[in-house]
Amino acid sequence: APVPNQVENEEQDARHDSHKSRKQLKRPNHYDAVHQALLTGLLSGVATKGERHEYQAAGNIAVSLWPGSGLFRRQPKWIMANELVETSRRYARTIGEIDVSWIESAAGNLLKHSYYDPHWSSKNGSAMVYRKSTLYGLTIISGRRMAYAKIDREAARQMMIDHGLAGGEWRCDLAFFQHNQELIADMHELVQRTRSRDYIVDRYHLAQFYGQVVPQEVFDLASLKRWLSKNQNSEAEQRLWMKPDDLLQEHSSSELE
Repeated sequence: APVPNQVENEEQDARHDSHKSRKQLKRPNHYDAVHQALLTGLLSGVATKGERHEYQAAGNIAVSLWPGSGLFRRQPKWIMANELVETSRRYARTIGEIDVSWIESAAGNLLKHSYYDPHWSSKNGSAMVYRKSTLYGLTIISGRRMAYAKIDREAARQMMIDHGLAGGEWRCDLAFFQHNQELIADMHELVQRTRSRDYIVDRYHLAQFYGQVVPQEVFDLASLKRWLSKNQNSEAEQRLWMKPDDLLQEHSSSELE
């Protein structure tokens, strides 16, 4: 039987062509608020679209839309079902279309998060990571990019030092950094011209230098700028300005011991 709270529209049947255009009718007044309220008690009935009329529900079980449902032809991406019944197959009945963002809000601490592929973003000037969120084994969010510092600040700080400060892989116009880059370039040219082994300008030793002078609370470009704004002309800020002696072979070796 048709469900009273379902949304009907004039979309074309796109069962055999996922690239067909769809026209979504405006939802009735209070639809979002009512369904979000219902969702808090129907989280176990959440399901997402799979092949044809198949849906993947919580617990990674496969369900089909009830053929008599008004949403049978529309096949929305996300649904919540009031009941699952089994006849010749498992069917979702008394269903309503929902937005995936509602699930994230309603589920709260029920969501399980996993993180993968930490990487450096030159554009953001920070370490980033991807997050996957699941509800009862059902993937709700996949591949959301977020700041790595929220998960592991120390690892994010090290990536900033290795890639941003030592590697120059960011858009940084801070005075101390520009000064250091010019000094490194001059020392590198001197080493190439004289074949001198007195200076070390490799990336590893640059990272060692920055690891010693950058405050622990700094983990990306934004936090570095905030720290500098509060510590201008301080002794700690002056240590960020590299001197030729910081690149001396003897000086670098003693620092690493």
